[in-house]
Amino acid sequence: MPNHELRCAIVVPAFNRPDSLRAVLQAIHASTPLPVLISIDAPRHERDAEKVVKVLAEANEFSSRHPSTTVRQLSTNHGSAKAVPGAVTWALESYDAAIVLEDDCLPHATFFHFCLELLNRYQNRDHIMMISGNNFISQSLRDQWPASYYFSRQTSTWGWATWKRAWNHYNYNLSFMDSPEYPLLKDGLYYSGRIDSYCHLIAATQKMASKHTAWDSRWRQTVAAHCGLTINPRVNLVRNIGFGESATRTTRCYGYYIQPRQRIPLPLVHPTMIAPWHAADAWYFDHNISKSPWPRIRRFLWRVDPAKIIDDE
Repeated sequence: MPNHELRCAIVVPAFNRPDSLRAVLQAIHASTPLPVLISIDAPRHERDAEKVVKVLAEANEFSSRHPSTTVRQLSTNHGSAKAVPGAVTWALESYDAAIVLEDDCLPHATFFHFCLELLNRYQNRDHIMMISGNNFISQSLRDQWPASYYFSRQTSTWGWATWKRAWNHYNYNLSFMDSPEYPLLKDGLYYSGRIDSYCHLIAATQKMASKHTAWDSRWRQTVAAHCGLTINPRVNLVRNIGFGESATRTTRCYGYYIQPRQRIPLPLVHPTMIAPWHAADAWYFDHNISKSPWPRIRRFLWRVDPAKIIDDE
């Protein structure tokens, strides 16, 4: 099937952080005229109410100066496990693809070009299921890779994009894992016995307690169950600015995840093969995911002050 120009929108799930939302919306407005859909979760309790009102004000102010902006506010609190995927589903009811930026994910201007070019390029490659704006591997490893991006089994979602045809597989209850057509994870998917074993365990745990796992964990299992691939940039294009006490989960600033926003050189240089880069996935697992004692101690000890991060222009 020949490619056609996709209808794409930016979706911004938001909750109770008006300052970070303002920064994200400013970055969007300065970088792209794409339509923007802002979905605001309702307060959990009275302490949230004032902040959510400020978030709504920021969204409405943005919509007054950015064309094709739609703002909705949920009537009850859904929590991030349902509010974020619900916002993505909402966007993809009207568009072919979506670029997703939560209210604490600050993109570099070149992030949008990166996403749009690759959304169009790989729109008919069903096994490619998402495009990430993140790169959390070492600089020495990045320097070994000649192209602008690589393929991965990992799913980093601090600024990402997907197609309607991929998101249609997402299921909150992970019920697709009960089908014999979709095993929890295929043996050898991660090309490492220890990573396969860990992911088998996590998938089974999340299936049994799916109401308590985060939305991005469910998305990771969706991609894995369909043997999907992620596109990761060679540089880090999006920085999480939501670390701190107000965060839902990112309350501690681990060094590997505090990466500056970087400019990706254009035009993009495309890989010659569509296959996961095993060395990058292994490094990512060993340093950012593994629950073995030394990696956990290393992550705990390596803290970074977000105020000292210097982004590319």
